[in-house]
Amino acid sequence: SVNIVDSASEYEQAIENRMAGRRRTQQLARRPNFQDTREVAEAGTLYGSPDDISAKLQALRDVGAEYVLLNSPGGLPTLRRFAQDVMPSFVSGPRVAVSPKATA
Repeated sequence: SVNIVDSASEYEQAIENRMAGRRRTQQLARRPNFQDTREVAEAGTLYGSPDDISAKLQALRDVGAEYVLLNSPGGLPTLRRFAQDVMPSFVSGPRVAVSPKATA
């Protein structure tokens, strides 16, 4: 999960929302060993500033990850920021301009 935030309070709210969502999923799955801890919520997310998220992605890359599959509770604004502020750090070769229509 990815969610670019601008403040500690936004980060806290995002983590709380993530944990609430995981609790709902757990209730549906009825897995008795589900661990609903802050550590589990933080370990399974890419939440934070663009620099925080870049560092987490680099750590994944360092252990061999070539692809990540993400969803974004932050919607299109977060996806746009991810494309503008995080992805350029991981692009090799010439950069491709994003169409203004695609970001509108």
